[in-house]
Amino acid sequence: MKFKFFLSFTLLFSTMVIAQQFKANTVENQLVKPVLNTVFSNYELVSLDVNSIQNALTSRSVHQNLDLQLGSKHLNLDLFEYDLLKSNYFLQLGTDQGVVKIPKDGRIKTYRITTNASQGHMGSLTISDQFFYGFIEDNGVKYFFEPAYGFVQNAPKDLLVVYKESDVLVNAAVKCGYDELKDNSHIADDALGNENRSHCIAFDVALANDFTVFQVRGNGTDAWCTGVLANVQTNYDNEFTHSIELNVSTIFVATSTGSDPWNGINNINAHLDTHVSWANGGGYGGAPYGLATAWTRKYTSGAVGLAWVGTVCGNLRYNVCSDFGTGGGNLRNLQAHEMGHNFNYGHDASGSPYIMAPSVNGSNQWSAPSITAISNFANSRGCASGCSTGGAAPVANFKANSTVICVPTNNKVQFTDLSSGGPTSWAWTFPGGTPSSSNQQNPLITYNTRGVYDVTLRVTNSFGSDVITFNQYIDVEIKAVSAFDYFVIDRDMTTTNNSMYGDTYLWKFGDGTTSTEFEPQHTYANDGIYNVDLEVTNRCGTVKKTIKVTVVTQNEANFSADVVRGCASLKVKYKNLSSTNSNTFIWEFPGGTPSTSTLKDPPVIIYPRKGVFDVKLTAKNARFTSVKVENGYITVDTIPVASFTHAPPVGTLIDFTNTSVDATSYSWDFGDSKSSTESNPSHSYAGPGEYTVILKAVNSCGTTSDTQKVEIAKALGSNFKVPKTLGCAPFTVQFENTSTNATSYEWTFPGGNPSTSTLLNPTVVYNTPGKFDVTLVAINGSDKESTTKTQFITVESLPIPSFTSNIVKTEVFFTNTSQFGNSYLWDFGDNTTSTEISPSHVYTVEGEFNVSLKITNSCGTQELLKQVVVYLIPKVDFSVNSFKVCAGDYVQFNDHSSKDVNDWLWQIEGGEPATSTIQYPRVLYKKSGIYTVKLTVKNSNGSSFIIKQNYITVVSPVLCPDRPNKKKKIISDPGFGLNDPAGIKNQVDQMEIFPNPNFGIFEIQMVDPIVGNTDLVVTDLIGNELFHEKTNGKYLDSKQLDLSNLPQGTYFLRVNSETNQLIKKFTITK
Repeated sequence: MKFKFFLSFTLLFSTMVIAQQFKANTVENQLVKPVLNTVFSNYELVSLDVNSIQNALTSRSVHQNLDLQLGSKHLNLDLFEYDLLKSNYFLQLGTDQGVVKIPKDGRIKTYRITTNASQGHMGSLTISDQFFYGFIEDNGVKYFFEPAYGFVQNAPKDLLVVYKESDVLVNAAVKCGYDELKDNSHIADDALGNENRSHCIAFDVALANDFTVFQVRGNGTDAWCTGVLANVQTNYDNEFTHSIELNVSTIFVATSTGSDPWNGINNINAHLDTHVSWANGGGYGGAPYGLATAWTRKYTSGAVGLAWVGTVCGNLRYNVCSDFGTGGGNLRNLQAHEMGHNFNYGHDASGSPYIMAPSVNGSNQWSAPSITAISNFANSRGCASGCSTGGAAPVANFKANSTVICVPTNNKVQFTDLSSGGPTSWAWTFPGGTPSSSNQQNPLITYNTRGVYDVTLRVTNSFGSDVITFNQYIDVEIKAVSAFDYFVIDRDMTTTNNSMYGDTYLWKFGDGTTSTEFEPQHTYANDGIYNVDLEVTNRCGTVKKTIKVTVVTQNEANFSADVVRGCASLKVKYKNLSSTNSNTFIWEFPGGTPSTSTLKDPPVIIYPRKGVFDVKLTAKNARFTSVKVENGYITVDTIPVASFTHAPPVGTLIDFTNTSVDATSYSWDFGDSKSSTESNPSHSYAGPGEYTVILKAVNSCGTTSDTQKVEIAKALGSNFKVPKTLGCAPFTVQFENTSTNATSYEWTFPGGNPSTSTLLNPTVVYNTPGKFDVTLVAINGSDKESTTKTQFITVESLPIPSFTSNIVKTEVFFTNTSQFGNSYLWDFGDNTTSTEISPSHVYTVEGEFNVSLKITNSCGTQELLKQVVVYLIPKVDFSVNSFKVCAGDYVQFNDHSSKDVNDWLWQIEGGEPATSTIQYPRVLYKKSGIYTVKLTVKNSNGSSFIIKQNYITVVSPVLCPDRPNKKKKIISDPGFGLNDPAGIKNQVDQMEIFPNPNFGIFEIQMVDPIVGNTDLVVTDLIGNELFHEKTNGKYLDSKQLDLSNLPQGTYFLRVNSETNQLIKKFTITK
């Protein structure tokens, strides 16, 4: 529950140039919130350095200015210090040791608050040590501020609660106890009457606080009850016939239970009785007082206040008020209410909006009956005295020598102060004036800006101040300024009024018509130049502005001609049909003589040459331009020129193309008694021969003709033949040309050699099998006849046998991959045959069989022989190049298993590697010993293995003889007739190639690895190089060569390195 606004103070003193500012900062405090939330619907907690403000106000003048910022609301307030405490005031502190009297020390200061915006008191402020209490009213809304420790005892001393009076939660349970005691509350008054009063009467007031108040307020108790009374004073200052001034003569504070006269009393009736007996018994220490209030915190519901009625200045001049945990506005209302009883008024109606209503309602308003009763009773009290101020605040009033002025001719106003009551200072405010404020009594003010302005005068003397504002008092008018713009479309004029300060407007359009509209629109009946006036009037007179307005409407260019088509030289007479508001003309006649004219009606225009010509007329007036263009308006013809071409005859048909110029019609004579009027005819003649063709071109200017001869030749034919269309590569074909009436020829032979020819009867060789087209173009002049025979030549070749096999147990599945075969004959090597394309065959015994495939076509028969190995389980065996080696030597293992093996697993004891899956591994033995070797092989049917116990003997290096020099003389295999390069050694025994012979997949194993660039070269027996591979610096130890593409035969493998040349013979079997 919060009411958000900020509270900041700026204190301005007449003796100081620079203002000092004080700002209350918003804070959060969870200690006080639970209590405050039961009292207020919205509030703000702020922290304020009260001591700094208190020090700033010490020893200052009576009149001080306070600049107060409440959130977005800024208030400029005047503080008038007055002393609510009498000069002989003293404080009484009740203690267990007795009552201590403390004389007045100036610690508590009270101020009336007024504002520059309105008359009358607008609030109250009481300030003391760690105490800041009061309220401010702005536009009918009261903002209260007071210490938070008044609600929560342990709250910080600098913590203030700020709230609107309307945010105090209503406590319907609290009321005045007067109605319960009214039957015996009217006691006869024994005070002396006093009818001779001034306009202000004063009453001394005594205040008492029991221990329950001190427990919460502490050392600020006297300041607090003073602050409440200062707020109450705002309800008694100018509401009655005579202002009632309240002066505190003494304050009693009980600081212990022992010193509390009301200790043990918990009934408000008994509380009031005790107040009477205690006070009349000298409880206020001999201080004078006409009425007295006893404060307590004991009563929070039901009756929270009680008073004797009509007892001011008498023995029953007492009341009781309870601080029932509410806001300052309700406490002000409560004490003002109970004092109203003392001043002889009962209650207003229940629920009424008045201070004297039975319930505590926070009201600031007295009812008319209460004003009458209290005014009469207060003026009659004998203990009342004159007010301590001894005077009254002034009453503001003024006048001006003129309230309506014109700028700039009469813009000064003389103001005269008419205030009463002896003002000593004046504060004028002149919105819109120069200067905008003044402290002179009778200032002269200049107004330069148009408007209606308020004037405010604040007058002050030592007793207070008064403010008066004359709203909308000065009416400043500026001499009118007439100005306008206009825009004319055709004869319609739109106006823009740029005048200033006008009240009325009169337009005169120069054609006898007027308007009083602000921005009228006007349509002129005719083109012309008009004087347009705008008269602008206000209270300062009339001014006029005149502008010449030219009204010109859009013109239209137009024309006609007596003739628009004819033969050169063509004469044309033009007529100008433009609108009458056109006065300037420009004619343009492309192709004519003359070609231009500026006359309204130009002379006869002569067109000497053929063509189609545009005509352009530009017509203008003072504002507009109109252009009329007739494209292709004039057509000039000339005698035509006859001409034609024709395409070469296609048989007896000829296409004719008309190339004549300027003709409109045509007449053809084809020389065979036939004719046509088409532009581009086609004509078919009856037969060969020469014909005379005549074309006549006609237009309105005459006729011309073109004569040409055409010839229809005998028919052209294209054809050829060959002795036979099928043969084996290379197939030689002799072509015989059987074309007719041709003079040249163009042959095309895809797949043949040559592929083209211009011979009459060419000979062509086909080297590649396939089916090929042949095309012959027979030519005679521009006539061509083409013949194409599709897939005319069929070329076959010897078949290429090829097959693969897949073995499942004893059944072999053959796949024929041959090419160009027409028929097949299989011989399975066991005296059985087949003519199927891809047969399967079951062998009755295991073994190795030579399978033959013969493939035949028209070109012959070819045979392929392959060995097929059929074993239910493979045969396994192997050998090595050496059974006994020195530690550190390699052993080459050679597989001798059956040819159907497709998987190998070597387990080599003591060797590196210890296992291998290649067919011919090369193994290093590093340690001496005797080692066993096992080989397991698999084929498509199963597997088998062989173990050779203690097969390899490795001798310790110390027992090995020195190894021979590895560099040997060149040794050539028999039949190798090539010479080795000089300086390169041939070491046959340094390289192994296996298996040898083979179907084409070989393993090469080096006894000593070769490092560096190496060439692997395969040649046939006469030295033709068939295979060549470079290692490019790689380490060559072993390598597999795929030579399966080579045909069956014997070859040489040559390994050339930078230091050695190794040669080995091998055989490929198929």
